[in-house]
Amino acid sequence: MSPFVTATLITVGLGSLVFGLSEIHYRRSLRQLELTSATGDFSAPHIAPNAPLVIRLVSAFSYRLYGEVSLFRYLVKRTISRNAANERLLAQAGHPYGLTAEALGIMSTVGPIGCGAGIGIISLLLGFPWILGVVFGVVVGLYPRAYITRLARTRSARIRKALPGMLDLIVMTAEAGMTRETGIRVVAEQISGPLGEEMGIMAEQIKANMDVLEVFRQLAERTQVEEVENFVQALTTATLYSGMTYQDIIEKQAARLRVDLHQETATKVRGMIVKILVPLAVFFLPSIMLILLGPSLGHLHTVGL
Repeated sequence: MSPFVTATLITVGLGSLVFGLSEIHYRRSLRQLELTSATGDFSAPHIAPNAPLVIRLVSAFSYRLYGEVSLFRYLVKRTISRNAANERLLAQAGHPYGLTAEALGIMSTVGPIGCGAGIGIISLLLGFPWILGVVFGVVVGLYPRAYITRLARTRSARIRKALPGMLDLIVMTAEAGMTRETGIRVVAEQISGPLGEEMGIMAEQIKANMDVLEVFRQLAERTQVEEVENFVQALTTATLYSGMTYQDIIEKQAARLRVDLHQETATKVRGMIVKILVPLAVFFLPSIMLILLGPSLGHLHTVGL
């Protein structure tokens, strides 16, 4: 290990120790003055037990560093503008495991730095390449946000796929003579998955005598799915400024969404055809050429002999 790396690690360790000790003394002083609670303001939030182990570990570790090292609090405050994006991401994922925008921001900022430095030092002490430990630690620290992002994409895709069917069911309830409120409650009992959960929330809101348009607006805010937002906007505009009936509006929106999904599927299929050409040309084409031309080349070689 070079002297530069040794000096850097020692400097970082001593700096973290100084920041940590100063913060511990500061919190103890506040407790003595009864200006803060016994647990302080930096305890990790409660995360559901069914959350992945990595998320729970990174959360606890990140909040520990966030509370003890002033430098990390400074970095989090510099990135506080990302809370709106974090809130949108959590809304798309369905607010899993009790995570908040602040918790996700702290894990996304402190987690990669803290885990990278910690696992890098442990690797160095165990005799492994420290750079591999740093890379592994950064990957572990970035895992919570990547996992939530994947949940959000999966949930949004399922909602987008189930939306036309849900609208068709609402049209059927309207054709059966049910009111809008009753139709939404009936549909909520028939649909499963993320959209079924959201419909259940809508049914509860309707029981509380909330306006149907407002219920749909809140659905768009919770899901953060573009198709839902466009549908709610079209529903609101048509209801307020046109003479169309509720049933006609829902039916037209369901047909439009189904066309959009069909076009999206067709685009993906065309993209898959292009992607298939690469392995086909690299792996299959040489084999086919060898099978077709192999006997002829063998015959020519025999004649030449």
